Amino acid sequence: PLDSSQKSFSIMTVCGIWKKLVLSVGVSAAFSSSAWANQVQVALEGSLLTVVGDNFGNDITIVQNALGDITVSGRNGTLVNGLTNARFPRVALNAIEIRMEGGNDLVTVRGLNVANDLYVNLGAGADRFTIPSATTVGAVATIEGAEGADTIRLTDLTVGEDLFVDGGLDVLSATITGLVANKAVTIIGDEANDTISISNSGIADMLSVETKGGNDRVNVSMAMAFSAAIATDQGIDTVQVTDLMTSEDIGIFTGVGNDSVRLTNVISNKSLIVSVDDGADSVIATAVSAAVDAIFEGGAGVDSLSNFGITAGIILSVKEFEILLP
Repeated sequence: PLDSSQKSFSIMTVCGIWKKLVLSVGVSAAFSSSAWANQVQVALEGSLLTVVGDNFGNDITIVQNALGDITVSGRNGTLVNGLTNARFPRVALNAIEIRMEGGNDLVTVRGLNVANDLYVNLGAGADRFTIPSATTVGAVATIEGAEGADTIRLTDLTVGEDLFVDGGLDVLSATITGLVANKAVTIIGDEANDTISISNSGIADMLSVETKGGNDRVNVSMAMAFSAAIATDQGIDTVQVTDLMTSEDIGIFTGVGNDSVRLTNVISNKSLIVSVDDGADSVIATAVSAAVDAIFEGGAGVDSLSNFGITAGIILSVKEFEILLP
């Protein structure tokens, strides 16, 4: 039989062992659960690269070097196939599909040479997709957001066919510079305060920007396109177009709201129409020309048009502007 001191020692010993076991199981469970979180799965199937995120905030870079080696790396705790990165040597990349699922994701793509299509679905969350340096897509590049405010930055992207950007169901902030598109470019926002900027770009077909509702800002500068259409719909919108030349028509439609439109060094080799709809709108046009017709339409409300050099080959039409300057 054990005396009281021995019994006390035995109870304390058992309790200590039990506590260690509980802590051990807890730590193991924590590591086990974290092992399944913040994971990106990457696979190369022939010449198709697929990247699939989870519902946590994934942070990855996808880089291709001059030899064709592709490395997908995780940052800030993100794992790729359970490791810090996955490498695929000498890839003749035909297409790439990126699906990030939920979470606030960060995806950076650098130096890819894709023979056909690039498809990106950022999924729900406040996501950021960036191409910071020269990347080539042989056919169609599609970038889609979903629920959550998305930021898209594209620099020195060359697209053999169309570029399509859809911000989904929240704020879209898109900055595109140094783009070469051999067909059309379409950018779509939603009922939120979107910001779209396109600069130093050449587009062989139509440039189309549609921001729908919200107080939106659209800036197009140093660009050439076959034709261009900007529609901002309802909201207090600001549209600034500088150094744009098109082979055919330019159309700017701002919808209901107190909108501001600024055109500087804008040339349409066919027709130009600016329609600002209802609201107290302001239009300033400097060195603007259309080879055929130039049409400026106000709407209900006190609208102003500042004409610092508008010319038209056939018809110059200004109507429903209450204030004409200078």
